Amino acid sequence: MTPIGEFFRIEASPEHGFHHPFFLYVPAERVQAKTLLVAPNNTSSLAELETQVEDALRKGFADAYIAERTKSILLVPAFPRPNIDPPIYTHALSRSALIVKEGPLQRVDLQLIAMIDAARNILKSKYKLELKQKVFLTGFSASASFVSRFSFLHPELVAAAAVGAPGGWPIAPVSKYKGQALSYPVGINDVKDLTGKEIDLKSLKSVSFFFYIGDKDENDSVTFRDSFSTGDEQIVMRLFGKKPVERWPRAKELYRDTGMQASFKIYPGIPHEVTRDMREDIIRFFDSVMAKP
Repeated sequence: MTPIGEFFRIEASPEHGFHHPFFLYVPAERVQAKTLLVAPNNTSSLAELETQVEDALRKGFADAYIAERTKSILLVPAFPRPNIDPPIYTHALSRSALIVKEGPLQRVDLQLIAMIDAARNILKSKYKLELKQKVFLTGFSASASFVSRFSFLHPELVAAAAVGAPGGWPIAPVSKYKGQALSYPVGINDVKDLTGKEIDLKSLKSVSFFFYIGDKDENDSVTFRDSFSTGDEQIVMRLFGKKPVERWPRAKELYRDTGMQASFKIYPGIPHEVTRDMREDIIRFFDSVMAKP
């Protein structure tokens, strides 16, 4: 489906809280748009900065299909993923990304909130659009990690999140499991230490999640140090399983047992990719949330 609406590039505005540009896609049938759909970007750290920005635009073209079908306004941030040591995996909202307190890479989750606020003001001014206060989020791989973790950190802002193959392990909605403390991003044990704010579990339980993965997907960020520590890897492997798909049922149980609104789906024969069937299920998922009173 070729986008038939309008794309806009909004430049960085540090004075408004965001140090990087973002893109907005406004569907042709914008008068029906009621929700902001946020799709975080995900690129290689080896790419040049402007290439990473261009990749964010390409992601916008890909996700415009979902925006069109759900009659949503699409926002795609163009966060950089710096090639530095030690790594700061901004695109996955890693632990190191939460520690940055100043400069252009500071707290990219808060920068995204500033982008969302700016987008609301632009849409109201340009199109007289008044969108719902809670947003939809969609992501795959590293950007799915961003989506799920952002939803945990700021559940009061999120209505629904579609999370595809989130780096081998979706953040657990618990502080401990079988007596083992689960630190961020394995779980939520020390989130207050990192952010200064406790997880709002009441708001979190109002967020609808759709987690999906292919049964041939072996992409596993748990073994990479830009995503998880050696200690995190050992905990995940010991408590939840050696491979991403093996961990899926355990994650499902954790979300179910803690009262989360979450569905989990495994697609037969699919490696680390997003298929048409997955996209159709994402659209149905968002439509079902929109239909709720």
